[in-house]
Amino acid sequence: MINKELTAEEILTTMGELYATCKTYSDSGVVESTIYSDDDYPEVKRVNYKTAFKRNDRLRFEFHEEGCTAILWANQKSAKSFWQIRGLRESKDLGDLIDEFTLTTCFSAHTVPKMLMSGEVIGMAVCDLVTPEKHPDEKVEADGSVCYHIQGGFIQGTVLSLFIDKKTFLLRAVESFQVYKDFEVKSQTLYHPVINKPVDKSELPFNYPRH
Repeated sequence: MINKELTAEEILTTMGELYATCKTYSDSGVVESTIYSDDDYPEVKRVNYKTAFKRNDRLRFEFHEEGCTAILWANQKSAKSFWQIRGLRESKDLGDLIDEFTLTTCFSAHTVPKMLMSGEVIGMAVCDLVTPEKHPDEKVEADGSVCYHIQGGFIQGTVLSLFIDKKTFLLRAVESFQVYKDFEVKSQTLYHPVINKPVDKSELPFNYPRH
């Protein structure tokens, strides 16, 4: 039997369905962004993050940047966020709270939650890239996983490169290049995902720093 070579659209659809139907999901990773402006030297920023999710229960996203902590949390009734530079917020609109973190995390606060909870999170999902193209497979440096490399259009003219594990169809990395009025940003997000495995209750509370 000859194995069918999947198209870019088929790979993205398979990934999207996997995230939309999984029972649990967790990950950890890092976002590294390089900001180019009129200055002589580019500015490099790193954001560490982790996600925990149980379907029909709770979502928790946390990130750390230069000593600053932020937490996004949601259950079936409401959503809350805490950011040390903005304080505590509560809303029935999860998407509204996610928007606060989107630029700082180079969209990582939106990327996976959107695929997990499409109906609750507004905006475009990365599995819906415009005119996606399939490039040669690549390995993720962290563990050598062989990935599909899909490139396509995203919001505001941004081009994304997605690296999707060929065995699991889990998203392992995202690369982007965004052009703004006064600066440009090149970013890479690395994922260490786990799907349909028990998520400990200790990973899901809204436990933000209180001082």
